[in-house]
Amino acid sequence: MVATGIALISLLVSVATVADGYLRRQREEKSADVGARFVWLRTYTKVKRSDGVVKEVGYNLVLRNDGPARADDVTIEIWSLHRDELGRRQERLLDVAPDEFPLRLDPGVLYPIPFELEREYSPKPRRYVIALHWRDGAGEHVREVTLRRGQTSS
Repeated sequence: MVATGIALISLLVSVATVADGYLRRQREEKSADVGARFVWLRTYTKVKRSDGVVKEVGYNLVLRNDGPARADDVTIEIWSLHRDELGRRQERLLDVAPDEFPLRLDPGVLYPIPFELEREYSPKPRRYVIALHWRDGAGEHVREVTLRRGQTSS
């Protein structure tokens, strides 16, 4: 009787392990993996400010989807991190059209955006928090990524 009970428990544990692995693989196949990074381009992008001044921008904020599934309703929030009394401030990028977001990122897609803030700082902050929001087959997700720009005055 004890041996039968142990065998039954072992069988139940095995079935549960197989089911958990199957469900985990199913969830992963439906998941996008949205991230962001800074990329410096040697060829500058020209961005026009509201006052008519044209800025040459080398840094791009590149959104990416490294997951196997499509990411829908992708939006971003950007905060600059300051060491002084300004602290953490929400920012807007200059070269983003009002209807550009939300967007869809298919697997393997890179989406570059020239990284020039609407607000001017002197000196420019070097650290930023990018909050990425998206939806995929596994639900809704939020990821915060802290990025650091390198020295740009060479």
